[in-house]
Amino acid sequence: MCFIDLKGKRRSVDNRLVVKTVEFVDFSSITEILSENALSPLAEERDLLADVAAHYPQSRTYIEPYLKRLDADLSRFRAGARKLKGRWFSAEEYKALLASEAAARAAGVRRLEDERQAAEQKAAEERAIAARHTQDEAAEAKRKQDLQGAVDLRRSTDDRVDSAGATHTGGRSHLVNTVPEYKARVQLLWAEVSRDPAATQTLTSWREVKEFPVRLSDNIHALAETARSFRRAIGYEVAVTQCETENTKVDVLLATDTAIQALKKGDAAAAIQAANGIGSSSSADPRRDPLRSTLSSIRELSSRLEAEVGKHLDNATRLAAEGHPSDAVKECNIAYQVLPDPKIQKRIKEIQKDSLGL
Repeated sequence: MCFIDLKGKRRSVDNRLVVKTVEFVDFSSITEILSENALSPLAEERDLLADVAAHYPQSRTYIEPYLKRLDADLSRFRAGARKLKGRWFSAEEYKALLASEAAARAAGVRRLEDERQAAEQKAAEERAIAARHTQDEAAEAKRKQDLQGAVDLRRSTDDRVDSAGATHTGGRSHLVNTVPEYKARVQLLWAEVSRDPAATQTLTSWREVKEFPVRLSDNIHALAETARSFRRAIGYEVAVTQCETENTKVDVLLATDTAIQALKKGDAAAAIQAANGIGSSSSADPRRDPLRSTLSSIRELSSRLEAEVGKHLDNATRLAAEGHPSDAVKECNIAYQVLPDPKIQKRIKEIQKDSLGL
């Protein structure tokens, strides 16, 4: 039988002389002792060697170094030391090591959490960017759609006016070639008209209506013709995108003059139609926007007068149908006092003609 002695030399002995074989623990193979479970094999080994030494005193020379090593390791563990990766750490060193590892794990958890949050934030930002991009695309599509709608409306309105041959010969229309020139011309006439007393009217009767001077009225219609020619020359998209404020001012000027003249002639329907061509401005400040305020007043008065005239004409129709032509004519005359619409005189003649059986 062969074995290694305490000095590391290889020895051999006659098997007949061997009474018991003891395998000593290989301390280099035990790299971690962190718990009682890991310590149990060493304790069992120590008890086994101590029992052999007690029964075979001659073996103490070989066994006692191992016992001392085992006792030392057992004592270290019970004093709080721990063995890790083949190295013993004192209780303080092991506690510090655990704290360091815990801190490292916590730092790792925080890093992972930070990375997760950063990834979520990046994803949220990318979603927000995508949403803004979608909104921008939708807004751009809406802008183009609105622009095209405004262009089509301008073109169709100009076409309708031109096809109707609604030219005003009293004033002179001037060809303008550039956007600044067009804006300057519109602003000049706008300021002049806004200063006229007819531009600021709060009406309760058609008799109160003040008309613009003939020169201003002619210039308004001439500017409207100039505006149509300018839009066709420069292109409707340019006219709408760069000059819509001026286009609207021309609309307001023309609508105001047309509505005033229509109401003065007793044509409430035409006055309402002209006023309705411009957005309702019942809350317009007469000091800042006198023309829109006047249009609103004309619209309200014309609507009230039209309703009152309609009531009397309905009575006239009923009375005429019941065989009371004179009473019917009286209702028509009352309506004419409310608003001198030429159509009322025509209605009187029709009633009188019918009463005579003609």
